[in-house]
Amino acid sequence: MENGKKIEIKAPENNAENLYVKSLNVNQQSYSKNWLSHKELMKGAVLDFKMDGKPNKERGSQEKDFPYSMSKEESNK
Repeated sequence: MENGKKIEIKAPENNAENLYVKSLNVNQQSYSKNWLSHKELMKGAVLDFKMDGKPNKERGSQEKDFPYSMSKEESNK
């Protein structure tokens, strides 16, 4: 990147049968969110995807894993 940092994406099990993300580690830490922030990526990162032939319906399904939404904020007023 312009700032000299790098983003490395690993998905060694990715193939025609393993299309689904089973889990994700970001900088060797488990990461369950469904999004990555630009701010965090600009620091540089290693994204290590574990792939599988079946979707992991539990991953990213908790409210804490959802991205921020202004529309949700409006509904709480």
